[in-house]
Amino acid sequence: MNGFIGTEETIMISGIGWLAIAAAAVGAFLLARRRADWGIALVVAALPLYQVRGSLGVPTTLLELILGAVVLGVLSRWPRYRPVRSPFDPWLALWVLGSLLAAVLAPDPKQALGLWRAFFLEPAVFFVAARSVFKVEPVRPLLYGAIGAIGVAAAWTAVLAAGGSALSYDGRLAGPFQSPNFMAHLTVPLTLLVLGWPGRLSRLARFGPAVLGLALLAGSQSRGGLLALAAGGLVLALLRSGPAWRKRITAAMVIGALLVTGILLNADRDDRFSTRPVLWKTAAAVIAERPLLGAGPEYFQDEVRARVGDDEDLRRFIVPRAPDAHNLFLVTWTEWGLATVAGLAGLLTTLAAVLWRRRDRWAVSAAAMAAAILAHGLVDTPVLKNDLAIIFMLVFVLAALPRRRAA
Repeated sequence: MNGFIGTEETIMISGIGWLAIAAAAVGAFLLARRRADWGIALVVAALPLYQVRGSLGVPTTLLELILGAVVLGVLSRWPRYRPVRSPFDPWLALWVLGSLLAAVLAPDPKQALGLWRAFFLEPAVFFVAARSVFKVEPVRPLLYGAIGAIGVAAAWTAVLAAGGSALSYDGRLAGPFQSPNFMAHLTVPLTLLVLGWPGRLSRLARFGPAVLGLALLAGSQSRGGLLALAAGGLVLALLRSGPAWRKRITAAMVIGALLVTGILLNADRDDRFSTRPVLWKTAAAVIAERPLLGAGPEYFQDEVRARVGDDEDLRRFIVPRAPDAHNLFLVTWTEWGLATVAGLAGLLTTLAAVLWRRRDRWAVSAAAMAAAILAHGLVDTPVLKNDLAIIFMLVFVLAALPRRRAA
């Protein structure tokens, strides 16, 4: 039904492989029980491992198992790590429950509930667990988790490159991901987190992972990723205080990203942004016809196919690139319904208010990541995916840090 362009280098778990996975899950549980802050960091570092997959009655990924083990480890330390309230809670609840309603009423509820679990429920659980931990523990392990995720993506890509399978169908760097854009979705917000980290860091720790992340972005040639980098880098340059050389480097990064973005936006490439208006027009039609629930998860491509008629060019060049509407808000509405869009809008509005009120150094990091995600969200979907949903929740974790822990 959904024919994506590109392939993913997934690793399927079977047989004896489950013993290694079980050992990894036990290790994650023990780590979280002993050092919950490092357990949460392990989840962030393991983001690319959503592509190590198997089945435990339902489709399961290594990332999900590590997250579940870490959450159990955190719960085992009750009451030290008990959930605490945040301004995001009502909207997060609407985000999760609205999407659950859409999943239950979807044309294929079983498939939709699996996506709901990965895209909504588990990231919300991550937020609650991380908020509970970092109300009392040092935040620095999150930095190492971000560095670890960039490193895992880079190492996996290097292994695939050695075997000649790191490029997408059109010659761009995709690594283990289904699309070069997925590489950008992962690396840009985490790179901005490292660059904007407010604590003391050596130049190697700050710029080494950042250079690696930017190199992966450059290889992906993702124009949406460059837009994200430009937006997030601009926020970082405007809000970050520090030595002049840091500001100059950040400004140079932003200017470079803007220039490259301008060049690539006008480049003659087969997958030009001209596909977006067709997808957005289809999304608008779906919303007008079914404003409450949309088309349902994973059914947008069918809507495009049904609406292009007998236009052979559209069937050949648009439909294969139309797994979703390629816009964060349109995808949320057409697949997960009006209530979920309301939850998303509430989360973002509350985030802006929280960051405006606190105006500290942690607000800068969260604002830069949010700006990157939203900029990319204008032309793609940087949230509704296993790993990216957790990165999205990481923004709210940073924004909700108690001032005494962020000092």
